[in-house]
Amino acid sequence: MACFVSLSTLVTYPIYESYYISTAQATGQLEDINKGEDQLERRNYLSTYVVLVGTLMSGFAGLGSLGAGIASDVFGLRVCALAGTMVLCIGLLASSFIDKLWALCITQGVVSGIGIALLALPAYTAPAHWFERHRALSTGTAVAGTGLGVLALTPAYRAILRHRGLAVCLYVQTIVTLVLGITSSMGLRARVDQRGRPSKMHWRKVFKDLRILALMLMAFFAAAARFAQLLCLPAFAYAAGIENDAAGVLYAMGAALLVGMLLGGAAADKSGYIAGIGLSELILGLFTLVLYTPSVSVAPLYVFAVVFGLTTGTLAAVLPAAIAQMFGTQRIATTTGIILAACAPALLATTPAAVKFIHLLDSGESIAWLSAISGVFSVLAGFIGMLLPVLQRRYIKAFTKRESDIVW
Repeated sequence: MACFVSLSTLVTYPIYESYYISTAQATGQLEDINKGEDQLERRNYLSTYVVLVGTLMSGFAGLGSLGAGIASDVFGLRVCALAGTMVLCIGLLASSFIDKLWALCITQGVVSGIGIALLALPAYTAPAHWFERHRALSTGTAVAGTGLGVLALTPAYRAILRHRGLAVCLYVQTIVTLVLGITSSMGLRARVDQRGRPSKMHWRKVFKDLRILALMLMAFFAAAARFAQLLCLPAFAYAAGIENDAAGVLYAMGAALLVGMLLGGAAADKSGYIAGIGLSELILGLFTLVLYTPSVSVAPLYVFAVVFGLTTGTLAAVLPAAIAQMFGTQRIATTTGIILAACAPALLATTPAAVKFIHLLDSGESIAWLSAISGVFSVLAGFIGMLLPVLQRRYIKAFTKRESDIVW
């Protein structure tokens, strides 16, 4: 339920993006939306700020994961999630009173992003405390709320935006977030109370561990690839000639995300967690390079949405289970927060590429190379992920030798 209202806020942002680019520009709801001397300059100004809102939301959701992880371990999962609910509601509600794009960057971007991190991370790591045999499936079931949220909220928000406008839609989203966020937060707690501030020794050990560094580097490339693909989804739909039906692509992605979280998690419980991380990234990267990049038609767009959802769902289900397998459940929220925080620089750095992508569409130039770059990033993340089993075996061998030397 917590993932239903938090993570789905990220995935459904393209609905608002499409609204800002089309309806809001035509009606003049935002005061500075038509700023510029000519149509092209106005379009560039609009696309830059619209992309920036989504960038800041995603970037601060990633960056805030570090603070959310520490807060979860220090104050408990429930307190952190309740605080996230309040912050996210403040960001959404404040956005309903905004009439300038730059102010939306602060409210819907920065504030909402921090709220998403504080609410989502406790819910994301909680199943790892309670399940061992089916850890990935339990995590996938929990975060499946994201897919359900996309399936349920995408058509609802789209209809409200079309018939009632931006402010009413944000009111509704705030109420849904408040009710479901508080309800879900009350049920979050760890199996064993391990609250306490991480020691300096813990931080030194974390950043000397090659497994942590590999996971952070993989998260960096995976976030850059996925963010470029997701944020530019309306632009992809525009190139395919279905700019008025981007919600249909998002709907297909949400369904695939739900299936990937459940089936991918169940498969990982039987085949192994650590290798599943790299495999999902390799599949997405190779598909992007071989099929998606050279195509501009409708069918590959929908197929890509399905593959994107399946691989992302599998990665989301497997990551906490892999972290628990490698590092244990103690401080798992902090460890997960460290890894997810590595996504933030990639998300923020991808903004110029996303803006450039939309500008290229407006001028009729080729966009294939930007899509190819995202595919290369996914492949790099996949190769790094495939190194994790090797690093894990080396760690176990070194640990066993060290324990044996201590005994003798």
